[in-house]
Amino acid sequence: MKNKKKTEFYFGFPVEGRGDPTKRPKEKGVALLVALLCTAMVLLFLAEMKISSSVANRLALGNHLNAKAEYIAKSGANLAVFLLTADLAIELTAFELSPDAKFPPIWNMLNGLPIGGETLELMTSMQESFDLSKVNDSKVLDQLKQFDGSFVLNIEDESSKININYCGVGNGIKCMTMLEALFACPAEREFLERKKVVSGELITAIRDYIDVDDRPDPKAIYSSEEDPYGDDANDVFPKNARFDSVDELRNILGWDHEIHKIFSPYLTVYPIPKTTVKQSTLFVNFNSAGRELLGCLLPKANQECAEKSAIYANNQEEIDPPTTFAGVKSVLQEQYCTSSEDLAKQFTTRSDTFRITVTGQVEDQQRVVNAVIHREMPDDFDKKAEKSAVFKYLHWKML
Repeated sequence: MKNKKKTEFYFGFPVEGRGDPTKRPKEKGVALLVALLCTAMVLLFLAEMKISSSVANRLALGNHLNAKAEYIAKSGANLAVFLLTADLAIELTAFELSPDAKFPPIWNMLNGLPIGGETLELMTSMQESFDLSKVNDSKVLDQLKQFDGSFVLNIEDESSKININYCGVGNGIKCMTMLEALFACPAEREFLERKKVVSGELITAIRDYIDVDDRPDPKAIYSSEEDPYGDDANDVFPKNARFDSVDELRNILGWDHEIHKIFSPYLTVYPIPKTTVKQSTLFVNFNSAGRELLGCLLPKANQECAEKSAIYANNQEEIDPPTTFAGVKSVLQEQYCTSSEDLAKQFTTRSDTFRITVTGQVEDQQRVVNAVIHREMPDDFDKKAEKSAVFKYLHWKML
């Protein structure tokens, strides 16, 4: 009688006899390697999914914060316009009460100050106190409180500088005359002479670069506007269009980094309003222009009237500024030894053009608004276009 084969069980299931374990053939472990390989692939796949998901979330969050930074920067620009128009309203009201009244600009107090929801509480109370909701949308400040982050506001008085775009308007005489006076200042003239740069040629090159025709200026020493740029390695040629930024001056032949550093603080660039067609509209605000620029535009301030003009400039904050053309003429005659009416016509007593730079910051995302606005009462041109605002955007750019 044959011995019955003993039934073996494996994990509770009957299986064929496995025999003596000591006599089994050696197992190669292929199944174990395959299992480990599959496990590793699954882990790599899961890791890739996690990384992709994390990157996607970061991108989505970055886009979300970027959009918030853009909106808060735009809201900051709206606040800047509000401050400038409120300043104009206060100025006009004060002038009706007393022509000699002097008020510091509101916007100057907020320049460079990070502004968030808490800071806007002060602006809201000011708006209610002065009842400024009639000239501006009162909801601007309320909407800004809904955004996270903050913005830094910077408003610059563009009327205190020379807009070199006017050198390309008409014959550009007024603009070019101002540049001649700036380059003829004692220290500036000596600086240009050391660099062997002729100021007249530099001014002519600036005009030929931005005027709308391709004919060289009558004072030019070349027969074609392109002649000075023929050997330029960067292939720079006259633009025959207005400057977009002061940095474009570096395209002018002879205008290098050192010259730019010296003169650019006194120059500015912004589009000329479409209603402005006369060269006489180029003015520099006598009350806000820097002492150095005034000294250049009024040559006698550095000569026989040097002491008088210095005393006047140092005490300017304590002296009531001139508010009329007659007042400017009087100050020029008494403090700057200047009786020329043509020199007096270079100046105005108020600023109406401002550059707004707003930097919106939300966590690590940043957006910047750069704009130039011009304040003025609506004219016939505006009425035909059905515009009643007291300001116009001359330039707007989001960076």
